[in-house]
Amino acid sequence: MRIFITGGSGDLGRPLSARAAVRWQTFAGYCRTPHIGGGRAVHFDLRDGATVRRIVAELHPDVIIHAAVSDRTPDMEATNRDAAANIGAAAQQVGARLIALSTDMVFDGTAPPYACLL
Repeated sequence: MRIFITGGSGDLGRPLSARAAVRWQTFAGYCRTPHIGGGRAVHFDLRDGATVRRIVAELHPDVIIHAAVSDRTPDMEATNRDAAANIGAAAQQVGARLIALSTDMVFDGTAPPYACLL
């Protein structure tokens, strides 16, 4: 099984990639900080749709766990929305299962149910 985890250096992605790498071929994506938990580090920007599609096509994962989020940009909402749309389209392109995780920075639990942005 090949697993690709976005946000591989983040609070969710780092421990996920460490655990996944014990059992599966794991790729952990990062944008700024290459300190992933485990597997092979893959540097890219989720806002760049063409690059996301190219990298996902090259890795051809069975499962993508989308755990990346940005709180460092002035356009945080658009950045997170574009990243989710890009990784969703790339997952569909290669037939990978997509699991999207969230911290309270994205879904804080105060206004469910949440609509899918893809």
